[in-house]
Amino acid sequence: YFFYDTLADSGKLAELFDPQEGAERPILRAATITDGALRTRHNKYKAVADEPGLCVEGWAYRVLSTELEAAVCVYETESHEVVRCIIRMKD
Repeated sequence: YFFYDTLADSGKLAELFDPQEGAERPILRAATITDGALRTRHNKYKAVADEPGLCVEGWAYRVLSTELEAAVCVYETESHEVVRCIIRMKD
């Protein structure tokens, strides 16, 4: 998964994946996606919009279970949508 904005924080993802205090933080890797740009939706949320030739910087994390995937999908449901894209790691 490619994360940006509020979900690009490993502490926030740790709370989302395991709300118990002291949950282990996921290890995020610096990454980019191409042909997109961050745009503000509803004067509040950032979203990736199609934009040929541009790239978005963010963080990648390999979600290994359906439970963690479900946690991502229900977070701010009106604002997030799962779409396929090519993620390029910076390391």
